[in-house]
Amino acid sequence: MYKTSAKLNNLRTKKLLEISDEDIQSARDECAQVDAENTELRQKNHLALAEASKTIKAIMSTSYLLHKYLDKNLSCPYPTRELSRLDDLIYRIKKAKEEQQEKERDARIQKAEAEELEKAIVWLLARNLTLGTHFTLENAVSIASDIRFEELVAEAQQADEYIYFNGQNCDDCSGWDGISHRCDCGNRRVCWYRDGNFENMRIYGEAW
Repeated sequence: MYKTSAKLNNLRTKKLLEISDEDIQSARDECAQVDAENTELRQKNHLALAEASKTIKAIMSTSYLLHKYLDKNLSCPYPTRELSRLDDLIYRIKKAKEEQQEKERDARIQKAEAEELEKAIVWLLARNLTLGTHFTLENAVSIASDIRFEELVAEAQQADEYIYFNGQNCDDCSGWDGISHRCDCGNRRVCWYRDGNFENMRIYGEAW
């Protein structure tokens, strides 16, 4: 009977996420040793069976059917490679970790979204807007961001000055006034864009 790795057998009884890299390496070393011993044991058994088959054939030299039966059935099975069993376990550990990381990532996203929603509601209520009338739980963040965008655009337009815009490649152009649909020289169409949400929004002009 072939040997199995005691360390690997023990790991297979543990929860996948509790298995450390050190556990894996320790089991790998033992699995390699067990595989080597099992290979050597099979070679010995194979030689012994071959010798037994030879002896039986010599005694029953005239029995063709017996010879055929021995050639087909008197063989030594190959042992299951412990390193292959370990590789299977490692794959399952990897999948379990990926699933755990995905769950943690989803939880972080949900938490961040909930916090953002709460801040958006407070932000909107501070502007005398009413939940259910002016906004809902589903659109609170987008409504707050739209309002903040309009506020920043109005502030920028009140500055009454030309600004640089993304894509400005005109010759002898003062830039964009933030109100017109084209830059000062008329070469580029420009409009306002935004990055971020109502809390940390940045607006900028960009040619399109």
